[in-house]
Amino acid sequence: MEPPGCWLDASAVLVRQYLAYCFDQGVSAGILTDLPATGKQLVDEVIINKTGHIPGLIAWMMVNEAQLQQDFLARFFADVLPDTVVRFTEDTRTEQLRERIERAAQEFNSQRLLLQNARKRLTDQKNKLDPQTDPEAVAEIEREQKILSARTRKLGEISALEVLIEHGLLPNYAFPERGVRFSGTTYNQYANQTAPGAGKEDASEGKGGRRSGSGEDL
Repeated sequence: MEPPGCWLDASAVLVRQYLAYCFDQGVSAGILTDLPATGKQLVDEVIINKTGHIPGLIAWMMVNEAQLQQDFLARFFADVLPDTVVRFTEDTRTEQLRERIERAAQEFNSQRLLLQNARKRLTDQKNKLDPQTDPEAVAEIEREQKILSARTRKLGEISALEVLIEHGLLPNYAFPERGVRFSGTTYNQYANQTAPGAGKEDASEGKGGRRSGSGEDL
């Protein structure tokens, strides 16, 4: 079985494959012994602590960059054109990959912080209300709090690999993710006028098909 050569001459595809190759080589060399399990752990490693499995791998890649690039391209010498090699060499500079990994982690962390701030804001608003005089407002805030709690829980289930895949840093056929996430909320605004339980909100997540933004993601 041979890979679809038409896609091997695309630098963006090669860059994703290259980082996966570096993960594999890091494991073989005993440099990468584990991975952060969750997106939160990825944030802790690359943004907050600047140390851990991924930073250690990046430091090793920095020292061995030229050899890693050369050995990787040797696998595709018959399929990759000279101009693609130039772009690949630039796009796989370890410093550039490190920055992209940090941006991916930072964007994930921003989502977490937005949810945290929203939950705190709702709590502050609820504390200022009197349930006896503003029951509808309190009920509305509680409904929104449940929604935010569900979204926070779902965000906490995202793995570090999924974060890197979703930001185009790893090929998803090598590190399969669960699929595209669709988050939404449904509720009955006439809950108080219908049968008991009819107005219960549902903050849920649906799973769609695989992404197909590039030929490798089929």
